[in-house]
Amino acid sequence: LLEAELFGYEKGAFTGAVSSRPGKFELAHGGTLLLDEVTEMPVHLQAKLLRVLQEEEVDRLGGRSPVKIDVRIIATSNRNLLETIAEGQFRQDLYYRLNVVSVQLPPLCRRPDDVLPLAEHFLAHFSSMYGKPSPALTAEAVHAMKAHRWPGNARELENCMHRAFLTAIDGRIGASHLGIAPAPQAAAADNADNTEEISAGMSIRDMERALIEKTLMHVRDNRQEAAKLLGISIRTLRNKLKEYESGTGIANSTVHA
Repeated sequence: LLEAELFGYEKGAFTGAVSSRPGKFELAHGGTLLLDEVTEMPVHLQAKLLRVLQEEEVDRLGGRSPVKIDVRIIATSNRNLLETIAEGQFRQDLYYRLNVVSVQLPPLCRRPDDVLPLAEHFLAHFSSMYGKPSPALTAEAVHAMKAHRWPGNARELENCMHRAFLTAIDGRIGASHLGIAPAPQAAAADNADNTEEISAGMSIRDMERALIEKTLMHVRDNRQEAAKLLGISIRTLRNKLKEYESGTGIANSTVHA
């Protein structure tokens, strides 16, 4: 499938090929083609990619003659390419063919000044996606974001902003909306606030119940959002709430969604 997508195919080349179709290289003729995470490409296809780059032509699956192309290639990877070559997972000759101009992008933890502009960019994107005003980042949220190490880099930040956009229903994003480890001072304050909720000797069931109650209050009783933040299904959440109601009960504000 990857070979067909990249290089195209002719009618009848395989079962289901009811018509000819150009591949991504042909479609990018005269422009630029991005090969994202190129190190994940199977080794046998790397050989064909190398030939395409060297000969500047592609052979469609089932084709009888090559098709000339003029394409600029940008290849990316989040892996150490030299280590991948040493492990036999990436061809050395393809590496040197691609590595004409190399750009090493440092991880987000080494680019703290990029965190806030990227966060605002993602919020603007979600504002356009959902057709709603973008919530404002509070000073508390900005402090927590700058203190976070962002091991997942920009993708983690994008996911964080998506979560915050959905949960910050009052138009302001606080540290609690981010879903990341709080900054040291904030963590100390949170621990002080939670000493009565979770303490030594407390049963797992009571801890679970306290967490569910606090999450429901945080999202203003929106069970769908609470289940998403807790990492459980909405059905599991409903079952848990029924268990608590049949026992000692929980606050009405968390029972009714």
